[in-house]
Amino acid sequence: MKMINHNTILHVILYALFLMSCNVAKDKYEVITSSSLINIDTLSVNIDENYMQNYTVLRNRIFNGWLYAYNIHQHTIDIFDFTTQNFISQIKLQKEGTDGIPNINSFVITKEFIILQNESNYIIINHNGHIIKKISKEKLTLCLNKKEYLLDAPNNISISNFEDIVYDSNSKKIIIPISTSSPFKLKGKHCLASIDISTEEISLLPTTYPDNLNNEYYGKLSKPNPLITKDRIIYNFSYSSDVYSLDKNSKTISSYQITSDFIQNRSEQLDKNSNIKKQLDYYFHSLFFHGLQYDNYRNLFYRVHTDKSNDRSVFNNKETYLTIISDNLEKISEIKLPANLYPIFNITEKGLIFQFMTGLYEDKYSYMIITSSHIMPVNKIDPPHKTEVTPAIDNSTVDKSTVDNPFEVVSLDNIKEFITENLVYPPFELKNGAEGAVFVILESDNSGGILSCKISDRATSTDNEALRNEAIRIAKLIKRVAPNSLFSFHVNFNKEEYLLRKSKKQ
Repeated sequence: MKMINHNTILHVILYALFLMSCNVAKDKYEVITSSSLINIDTLSVNIDENYMQNYTVLRNRIFNGWLYAYNIHQHTIDIFDFTTQNFISQIKLQKEGTDGIPNINSFVITKEFIILQNESNYIIINHNGHIIKKISKEKLTLCLNKKEYLLDAPNNISISNFEDIVYDSNSKKIIIPISTSSPFKLKGKHCLASIDISTEEISLLPTTYPDNLNNEYYGKLSKPNPLITKDRIIYNFSYSSDVYSLDKNSKTISSYQITSDFIQNRSEQLDKNSNIKKQLDYYFHSLFFHGLQYDNYRNLFYRVHTDKSNDRSVFNNKETYLTIISDNLEKISEIKLPANLYPIFNITEKGLIFQFMTGLYEDKYSYMIITSSHIMPVNKIDPPHKTEVTPAIDNSTVDKSTVDNPFEVVSLDNIKEFITENLVYPPFELKNGAEGAVFVILESDNSGGILSCKISDRATSTDNEALRNEAIRIAKLIKRVAPNSLFSFHVNFNKEEYLLRKSKKQ
């Protein structure tokens, strides 16, 4: 119980420091480093008074070109389209009842479901916000305590990149950091565990803390940062530039020295008798190697690392660098990033997207896009085919009627297919090449039935009446969406794409 209270206080302090650390962002500029040229541009999505101008960094994800951002004020996950730069829809979460989720610390998006976590549970929900399963952290901790290991408490805010939830879609397991009851003798102890989301069993992975951690103490920086690829678990520790790889088939571990040319490659040790304030100062201002992220568009790894800082007034006033790493874990390049950059990023086909620490405009939510000679824009990868039922989860609440009719309930997963199946391009407009996008908003009742249907002129790019009428006709074919929600989507009219699809059907 003492550990939980301690972490709660720590999280509040971390979150407060995060909010105090915002910096003003510029619209577009270039940064020349010692060896590289990086280009920086701005990507924004349109928002209104219902949405936050600054979503908490660890509570947003980009998945298939859409931004999923947790809105703490409305207790919703708001969804934006980076292509059209507009709001699409939102997933409303309940705070009480059968589907009650009181709060979210972080989450991850998959094609089948969304995994959330808070202090008490890992929570698996469908894309309509309904709970499929809750996995108790208390139960997991009891299993670990028998082996003298501790389940790390979640962080409301962190200076590390996506450290809280890592999901292995192949094995259907969540990979989590663990620690021992004694934080001073970690040598040879297991540092990662897996949670089977079907059986809810937790298992130790054959990954161990480095040998030097027997006598050295780095506090929170000794926490492992895991990353899942197809056949490997990649992990590192924030106090060191070393990287480790576990082959999931052979169970062998390899180590790699991916050193920096600009900063030291190991943090200074922390005094074992440090109080809370000194531990926080150490965490914020020490040398820090963040977890690796994998870019499946370009088959590269990236790692952000920050130099130590002597300025105790603001935690992100540090020199920040990006290391570009090959698929076989060899260093390719090291780039100095703009000053005062918060080191959390998403990977998209456009490049690396960092959140502005103050993109606080009244009607826009802004991101920074970084590209370089190694990180060029690429064609978007099509997501894999989505199965109707997730084999790993025993979900007795699945509506079986939707299997025979995939459009019984229209959702973000199938709206594009629904539009493609039903779109009839108005003949005159098709002949004359009239094009554009019509943004439609539906409102649903308690059962998901449609209460209202309207066009948002703000997000619509055409005044053509025939195109707008066709978009409304398609919208009125939708009978059900998620209950008590605003469901919105674009109907895109593109002559070339329409004719191509039509020719393929013939």
